Amino acid sequence: MTIRWFKTMAAVCTVTFLAACGGGDDDPAPVTPAQRNIVQVAQANSNLSILVEAVVAADLATTLSGPGPYTVFAPTDAAFALCSPSSV
Repeated sequence: MTIRWFKTMAAVCTVTFLAACGGGDDDPAPVTPAQRNIVQVAQANSNLSILVEAVVAADLATTLSGPGPYTVFAPTDAAFALCSPSSV
């Protein structure tokens, strides 16, 4: 129960950061089909496995796999390990 709550809170915090960082870039880089989306990049990084679990648990994988632009502040597994559920 505590782990599920922690993962959900991590996903909520991630979404909050995404919403807060919305807006337009002055000169956005062109997106090519060869580029990976946020979820694919996170899944390829073993240091982001808890974040990936939280994104999946919060049912955000489809959203974050879609067209952006998105900005994600991605805490590593080590950062999650330093947090207690009561501090989130």
